[in-house]
Amino acid sequence: MFKKNDAVVHPAHGVGRVSDISSQFISGREKEYYKIVFPLNEIDAVMVPVDNADNVGLRAVVDDETILEILYILTDTQGEYLKFIEDESFHKRHKEYVDRVQCGDIIEVVKVFKALQNRARNKDLGLKEKFLMERAEKMILGEIAFAKDICLDDAKEILLRSKF
Repeated sequence: MFKKNDAVVHPAHGVGRVSDISSQFISGREKEYYKIVFPLNEIDAVMVPVDNADNVGLRAVVDDETILEILYILTDTQGEYLKFIEDESFHKRHKEYVDRVQCGDIIEVVKVFKALQNRARNKDLGLKEKFLMERAEKMILGEIAFAKDICLDDAKEILLRSKF
């Protein structure tokens, strides 16, 4: 269970903060809800039922060990993350990328970002791929910023240092 002011990640909206935990009566039953605000996103806030948070995919932000794994993947010049997808048609590849970005696992988001970054080195990305790469980057930056309690600019600097 999360507490007020905890940093959390919603798979569809990215990183946010629990701003309130409140009870509401719905269909005659009292339910507790997390109100989550997303300062890095266009959406203001969402309400997530406390008893459904796991099913939604709500999770805590990453720890230092996971940040090191993220940075390792980003700096790894030998790894061919998601290479098996590269030979697929655009539509299959894009669907696979979107599914991985929306799954809630930041490591999968990093792999998509890395694959799109590698692809961008060899050819121009289409609009959908550019948008997805920007979205993945934003999710990574948000996780690093919230996990390290730093501003986005500092998180971006960490990310820029990890690119080869």
